[in-house]
Amino acid sequence: MKWLLFPSFIVFIGKITFLFFSLSSFQIQTRLHYLASNLQNKSNDIEVLAVDLPKGTLINFLSLEFDGDEQFNISVKHLLSRLPKQRYLKSICEEIHCFKILKRVAVMVLYSYKDDYYKILL
Repeated sequence: MKWLLFPSFIVFIGKITFLFFSLSSFQIQTRLHYLASNLQNKSNDIEVLAVDLPKGTLINFLSLEFDGDEQFNISVKHLLSRLPKQRYLKSICEEIHCFKILKRVAVMVLYSYKDDYYKILL
């Protein structure tokens, strides 16, 4: 889904209903509008990954390293060794890998729709 406010996509991880997708997409766009306008000066590539995680778990993703495949994989193993919900977290890490390592997206926002909280992965 293309954003109307700035060039980006919202990717939801997990099963959600269309109604939830519509409402959450609007909520995320509204919440991140100010952030997007500030970051657009730095990069036109801004991706949003919406996840069903609490704030405390979301913060752990800041430990991921994006210098290359090997460093990323090591940091993912370290992250997964500390947290439960392995399958869900692994799918999030795979999406992050796709955007940050393969597509080389400069700015990625990890957004918790559970707690209406976000962190920026640079």
